[in-house]
Amino acid sequence: MFDMDEQGQKAVEDVQGLLRPHQLKIAHLPLKDANECLMAGQGDAIIRAIYDAKEYRPDGIINAADMADSFFSDDTEAESYAYPWCAGLNKLTHGIRKGEMVLFTAGTGIGKSTAVREIAYKLKMLDGMKIGMVMLEENYKKTMRELLSIHVKRPLSLIWGSIDKNELQKPYEEVFGDGKILLYDHFGSLESDNLLDKIRYLIVGEGCDFVVFDHISIAVSGMDDGQDERKTIDKLMTNLRSLVEETGAGMIVISHLKKTNGDKSFEEGGMISLDDLRGSGSLKQIPDEIIALERNQQAEQEVDRNNIKIRLLKNRFAGDTGLCGYLHYDKSIHRLLGEDETCEF
Repeated sequence: MFDMDEQGQKAVEDVQGLLRPHQLKIAHLPLKDANECLMAGQGDAIIRAIYDAKEYRPDGIINAADMADSFFSDDTEAESYAYPWCAGLNKLTHGIRKGEMVLFTAGTGIGKSTAVREIAYKLKMLDGMKIGMVMLEENYKKTMRELLSIHVKRPLSLIWGSIDKNELQKPYEEVFGDGKILLYDHFGSLESDNLLDKIRYLIVGEGCDFVVFDHISIAVSGMDDGQDERKTIDKLMTNLRSLVEETGAGMIVISHLKKTNGDKSFEEGGMISLDDLRGSGSLKQIPDEIIALERNQQAEQEVDRNNIKIRLLKNRFAGDTGLCGYLHYDKSIHRLLGEDETCEF
């Protein structure tokens, strides 16, 4: 029986390792200590505290036998939101969910950023989600142009100098007017703590349901932690995962690949595995899903250069993995489409 003040409760932690498991029970008093109970005429409370003492268990340790009421009364289920294309991917993953981390990877220039912008656009425009865009490989105006390009089905970055901007006022309001897309102006600010603080603010302060983080390698290059790349990636991924667990937001992360040792590079359509992720084992251990995009950007035929295989490398939610569909970049409308699909939004 310890005092109920701060020092008394600290003493519980100090002695908890002195006894073997199941031999330590802690009594809880209604007042500071036994003497105060006696002085207040509550001597019987001391006796009750002794008989009602609970077995000590450190914070964070629970016994499943004690959780039946809580377990069966919890009807919450993570709502899934379909990916914007490819029935095969949605069938295997059951969509994308808040409270999970999804990692996209591919060779250089294959279309990772294009794909995650399509996902962000769909989550915002069709599912009503609030989206935070942390796009370290491009400035925020580029991100806005690309999102607006998806909406108007035109490559705005290529025709920006010649287009009549008045034509874009209404589409701009449709995409950005409700304030549900937040962007990070990262110029000169890639330090670890600063970057993580900004992501936390997007989720906690602005209420973003999903954050898109593009990409790990650039973030790591701006973090001067006095550590090697592997340890820096481990730290960053662990911190990002902690944010997901703490806040319940969804996170879409982009990572690069190692240079292949095989006959065919990833830029020529080489098949991707988990071991091809560049930098750290945490990249394949921490995410809930890992999705790889494969494309031969050097193919002789243009139609082949614009075709992308979707390979699911990890699927913690449902377990199934493997080749699950194809995408095609339609230059005429500046969109990624699933196989045999037309652009419906």
